[in-house]
Amino acid sequence: MKSNPIKAVRISYMKRVFLLILISVHGLCAQVGEPVNVAFSMLSWDKTIKDVFYMNQGERVDLTIYNGTPTPVHKVVLEVPLVFYRDGPLDEEGLPTRIPVASVKFEGNSNDTLLLFMKLHDEPIQYRVVPVETGASENGTDIYKLFNMTEHRLIAQLKDERIMLQPGASSVSNAPILDKPNFGVMFALESKTDEDPGWKLVYKTQWPYRSGRSGMVFIIEDPKRAEELKVRRVYYQTLQPQLDLE
Repeated sequence: MKSNPIKAVRISYMKRVFLLILISVHGLCAQVGEPVNVAFSMLSWDKTIKDVFYMNQGERVDLTIYNGTPTPVHKVVLEVPLVFYRDGPLDEEGLPTRIPVASVKFEGNSNDTLLLFMKLHDEPIQYRVVPVETGASENGTDIYKLFNMTEHRLIAQLKDERIMLQPGASSVSNAPILDKPNFGVMFALESKTDEDPGWKLVYKTQWPYRSGRSGMVFIIEDPKRAEELKVRRVYYQTLQPQLDLE
């Protein structure tokens, strides 16, 4: 029987991809450090993720990561980066192997981290995990935390307040004082083209407002349209200050 050269090349390629994943995760796991206590929730930027899990002290923790609201909080103690897996082919004992698909390293203790899962289409590890500190207010004030995940400078306007956002930076703003259920929002992008230099209004809409609720706003470039933005809002309950009762 003649061998199929196309099939052989495909198998060889998959072996190399799997080896790259193992080498990558092995390197991550080798970075043993001081134990850190972390509490985190997770959110998918794209579609809901249902086939990912992580290991916590030898126990498998299966996940469903939604794209509309963060998961409940997970609490773990880590000495190495946290690795997320997907079930792979069965091994010799008939058990599924673990294929790493993403990882994240916590630099220290954290109790308010959101892990944002962003799908990568051209990489062996399939998700980029962006750890985001929610920036929860400690005085019970409703806030918006804006994350500029583009390569452009942006001007954000929330009602009457204007905010300059540098590339890759974030900014915290108090929610506007309102007597209406919504407020106007605009984003202007600094154009880098010679044909259209200066600032370009690329986003204008109304956002709803509800007292007692804060928001995280992620701003990225639209991959299908040059100099256009995509904006994702995630809401969470504003933390109320703790009273010292004697």
